[in-house]
Amino acid sequence: MKDECFKRKVFKMLESIQQDVKEIKQSLKTSRGPVPTLPPSCPRFPCEHPDDLISLEGMLKDEDMFKIICDFLSSIGGNSAKDCTKRILGKLLSTSLSLQYNWKGTRGVKLGFSTFILINKLIFGAVRNNIICSAATVEVQEATKKWLMYAKDRDGGRNHRANLMGNVIN
Repeated sequence: MKDECFKRKVFKMLESIQQDVKEIKQSLKTSRGPVPTLPPSCPRFPCEHPDDLISLEGMLKDEDMFKIICDFLSSIGGNSAKDCTKRILGKLLSTSLSLQYNWKGTRGVKLGFSTFILINKLIFGAVRNNIICSAATVEVQEATKKWLMYAKDRDGGRNHRANLMGNVIN
């Protein structure tokens, strides 16, 4: 008897939770406005050259431009802070440009992405604006570091290196 009562209680709670989830989903659908678009004065993404990032950093000094680009990047979304960060970076930086950067810059070989204070603030703001994410700065920084570190593996880079290694071994 106790077992049946417990089961009924659990099923009622599950039904209630299921209804709450439906209502939340519906609320999210209606609360989202149209997907933001960038005005013609905004830079084209992804950035292809270090000068493009320098230009973007300068444009972000304008608070209105910062908000417009942040809203646009927020709409990219993702399932976690790491996922959002990776998607945003993929929109902002081409693979060829990301190959030229790491977080700090190293011995003149790579440039330091951490020097772009406003771009990093933009990325963090866009991740935080995502309804699903509640990211700390360090999470976004770590995801950015890893994304830059593995840039060489994107767009067929990993397969290319594997093929080269296969040719060397044979």
